[in-house]
Amino acid sequence: MRSLKMGAARVSGSPNAAAKEEIELKLLVPAGAMNQLRTAPVVARHARSRGVARRLETIYYDTLDHALFTHGLSLRVRRSGSRYMQTIKRAPVHGQPFARYEWQTPVSSLTPDLALIPTDEIGGLLETLSTDALHPTFATKIRRRTQQLELSDAVIEIAFDEGSIEAGEHRESLAEIELELKSGDPRALYDVALGLLDIAPLRIDTQSKSDRGYSLAFSLPGKASKAKPRQPLRPARIAGQRLRPTTGDGRRPR
Repeated sequence: MRSLKMGAARVSGSPNAAAKEEIELKLLVPAGAMNQLRTAPVVARHARSRGVARRLETIYYDTLDHALFTHGLSLRVRRSGSRYMQTIKRAPVHGQPFARYEWQTPVSSLTPDLALIPTDEIGGLLETLSTDALHPTFATKIRRRTQQLELSDAVIEIAFDEGSIEAGEHRESLAEIELELKSGDPRALYDVALGLLDIAPLRIDTQSKSDRGYSLAFSLPGKASKAKPRQPLRPARIAGQRLRPTTGDGRRPR
């Protein structure tokens, strides 16, 4: 089996935080299947706790002429309980839809504060943009339940997300599972994903929540993301299609 190559380098706004590579697989969940997936045998076998449930409220900001989007950036502030976290992300590089850079800084409310972002690291537009120029563009409201799965060759965090994306009068439901590798072999992500596939016909998705939010805000059919090419993923078929096992060279087993 070929190695899994997908990840996002995460860079914190804190000068003492080291960059890390995030390897994550996102799965779209069909309507009505989430409850069954939460109790899937692959989860029950490897979970080390009953999990933690949170409500996440997130507002995405941009200028009135969508300058951040135009420059391949997204800016959000997320509330979880009494904590607020500001995050700015770059769009994926061409041909690597799972690779993103992001910078995170805690803030005191749902209002962004660009003074806390290391604009010298990010460069470009943010060096001249003021917080006053930012306006809410869309929002997400998510119910998230996370659990840690311990496999023989990896530790994975599984997040069950349900909620909505809202932009003005437009609203879109959201139901997805995120599998994030905490340590070990990245191929273990597919072991878990294929176990979940026994329960429901899942699809791998390369679109982020911000991609979907911009599509909704602009009333665009399909993706707002500039990273449209979909990459072959093994042992899955390809991103955006139903998850199915394949052989090492990409062919379906007979």
